[in-house]
Amino acid sequence: MKSNIKEGTAIYIKNFMKPKYRIIENLSDVAVEAWGNSPEELFAYMGQGMFAVMTDSRILARDSYKISIREDCGSSYEEAMVAWCNELIYQFETSKVLFSRFNINKLALQKNTQIEAEVWGEPFDQNKHEIKVAIKAATYHQLKIEQNGQWRCQLIFDI
Repeated sequence: MKSNIKEGTAIYIKNFMKPKYRIIENLSDVAVEAWGNSPEELFAYMGQGMFAVMTDSRILARDSYKISIREDCGSSYEEAMVAWCNELIYQFETSKVLFSRFNINKLALQKNTQIEAEVWGEPFDQNKHEIKVAIKAATYHQLKIEQNGQWRCQLIFDI
């Protein structure tokens, strides 16, 4: 897997749209159900849902970052979604940045998965942000992505 994150110029963008996700919790794991009008929008809302699981704290869309994923994991939306979420978890764990806004610029599923995205967020600050759930990984367990008018995904995260 090749992954790349680059910090861009500081900008502030306020998202006025109602989130298109819901969180489903139980004792051993947590799931996010997200929906959107396109696969790109679906991936963006899944990112928002995942970070909403991690913290109730407000995350400012202050700094811009570029994320590039090239992974030989197959050519399905399900495999791409797991790669996307696991990359966001990896970026949080290594760069200590919480993300709140996502723009998927490229989502290509040929022999391998290619995702190009611009994401916005801010560095984790323990005085401001409380991590309520530590997400270990996105899983394939009961993973489904469907298109029936809207694109929908239910993804379980290992906590």
